Amino acid sequence: GTPGQADLLLTQYSGEVLATFNTETVIRPYIRTKSISNGVSYQFPFIGGVTSDYHQPGEEIDGQAVASAEETITVDDTIFTAVTISDFEDKIKHFETRSEYTRQMGHELAMKYDQRAFAMCIKACLDGKQGAIAGEFGPATNDDLDGGLINANASGFADAFEESVFNAQQHFDETDIPQNDRVLFVPPAVKYKLIQSGNMLN
Repeated sequence: GTPGQADLLLTQYSGEVLATFNTETVIRPYIRTKSISNGVSYQFPFIGGVTSDYHQPGEEIDGQAVASAEETITVDDTIFTAVTISDFEDKIKHFETRSEYTRQMGHELAMKYDQRAFAMCIKACLDGKQGAIAGEFGPATNDDLDGGLINANASGFADAFEESVFNAQQHFDETDIPQNDRVLFVPPAVKYKLIQSGNMLN
């Protein structure tokens, strides 16, 4: 049937919340995501690399086998935020509150999402788990700069951090990781320490 006023308001409200969430989440554009309508897990496929060689006339060309595997990801519990607005409360106010409610709810969801995603990335580095295809996707590694990441005020932190970032870039280049979409995430204490030191202004 034709949607009523309440249905339209609900659609507008949730749309505003999601608009703020999509704007304020930091890590979501840089990780693989999958939307599923039902079920509790999803299998992400992994495709290995291919090799090349020189061809000699008369030699038979055999197709190579490409390694493949999959990683099963289990769906987390639902993240939610909720507010209650009574009809009486809404009627007696002389100012509009919906936009502020939706902004705060979208911001909170983005913060919670980012915290969870960053925690999983850090866990992967600390665990050092081998990739789904042995020999092609090596384990993530952790470089704590001798505790420098924990204490941005440690002596020589900025120089050590800069060296670590360039070492990571070199490792990515040497292991044929694409240069596009490389992003460095740091907490505020590290960001402002690097700015104050003059290191890594680019």
